[in-house]
Amino acid sequence: MIVIAAVSVLVFAQGTSAPSITSVSMFKNGFSFVAHETKVTGSGKYIIAQPPQAAYGTFWHLPSAGIEIKRATVTSVETQTTTPVHSLDALFDLNKGKQVTLDFYDLPTVTATLMESLGDQLMIKAPDGIEIVAKSRIKRVLFPQDPTTQVKSTETSRVLSLDVDAKQPGTISTVGLERGLAWLPSYSLDISDSKELELVGKATIINDLADLDNVDAGFITGFPNVPYSNVLDPLISNASLDQMVLPMIDKVSFDPTDNSLVMQRAAKDEAQAAPYVPAGTGEQHEDLYVYHLPGVTLKKGDRATYILFAFKTPYDHLYTWDVSPSAGGLVQEVWHSLTFKNTSGKPLTTAVATTFQKGQLLGQSTTDYTPAGVGAEVQITRAMDIHAEALEEEVSRDRASLHLPGGSTYDLITMKGTLTATNHKSSAAKMRISVSFSGDLASADESPKVTKGAKGLGQLNTGTGLEWRPEVRAGATLKVSYTYRLYARTP
Repeated sequence: MIVIAAVSVLVFAQGTSAPSITSVSMFKNGFSFVAHETKVTGSGKYIIAQPPQAAYGTFWHLPSAGIEIKRATVTSVETQTTTPVHSLDALFDLNKGKQVTLDFYDLPTVTATLMESLGDQLMIKAPDGIEIVAKSRIKRVLFPQDPTTQVKSTETSRVLSLDVDAKQPGTISTVGLERGLAWLPSYSLDISDSKELELVGKATIINDLADLDNVDAGFITGFPNVPYSNVLDPLISNASLDQMVLPMIDKVSFDPTDNSLVMQRAAKDEAQAAPYVPAGTGEQHEDLYVYHLPGVTLKKGDRATYILFAFKTPYDHLYTWDVSPSAGGLVQEVWHSLTFKNTSGKPLTTAVATTFQKGQLLGQSTTDYTPAGVGAEVQITRAMDIHAEALEEEVSRDRASLHLPGGSTYDLITMKGTLTATNHKSSAAKMRISVSFSGDLASADESPKVTKGAKGLGQLNTGTGLEWRPEVRAGATLKVSYTYRLYARTP
């Protein structure tokens, strides 16, 4: 059995240094693709005391040119540790049988042999016989010879062993998907200027994985398909055969989107008064986009924030009213939103977005993923100065208009909806008003955009949506009506 000294990460082979993290590519769900680099100076056995806890199928060793890994093995080793004693009792127990000279507060000095430590009493073998004395009466302890002050212990642990054949010096990059490192994106939108907004994107790193020292970091937006990310690679897992194989048979997996939005919504944004200096770049990797940030240094347990990019772009105010059924009737709320084009040259990931104006917080929402060059819409807050009212009423009912096989009958009902919006603002308001219903449109004021859904199997009514894009003058009231028909079972 191999015996190694107790250190966190250790490599043996002709004076090589310990593996270090050289790059990390972080997802938003707590997983990161991590690269550990081991320097190779020659052939030999390289032992890594703490193998990366990588996900099944993602754990690989990538040697540089001229280096071949003949075998990778995980095995048990004994680890010897020494720790200093931290109490007088422990010192007495560790030095049984040794001679000591004891000075007392109220007794003559005695030279004796240590026997046993019995709670608050000490048993010694003195020239006159065996004595038991209270430890509280001892003023000084003198060891004629150096006492033992270190406690030795042996632990068994699992290590990764690499058998390397090196024709020339180089490196081995050990990569894998590991949990414990994530990034939380957030945006600030400053609309202090009436024509252009400034959008600043930042990344907050949560590092519970390992120390990072001048590491190339990547922040990934997108949803990778890694169904076994919660299963450790069998080479490094301590699971038994059954524990390892059964999840493969049952295809145990997880949805990588489960935690990402929760973590994003938990992130807190703050206003930044100083100019923003973007620190990162980025590039597209098929369906994923990676923001790059070099030189990240962060201890395990620390958190840090980095500005990724900043850009300015023209914007418009938009007041949105999505009329949809709710428990209390039709929705009467109007929301104030911003619309703009993503001119950053990179996609905007799903993230918390907070809007400011001259240092004042206006509101907060969550942005949707927006590709470069595409329009975006960010909700700010409820519009208190635009009053909205939606009403639907039954106009007519044709009893038993439809007969189906089996004796079922349905009434043909004509419904009328009326939408009223009053602008109490001092300026005109661009609005988007939408309404959805189950049935076929009969008529509508102001020529709205009409969308129709596919009729489901066994359904009599088709889903229909209407959308208006009016501009309501200051102090004015907009009123539009629509009618539609639907079938309902005869009472």
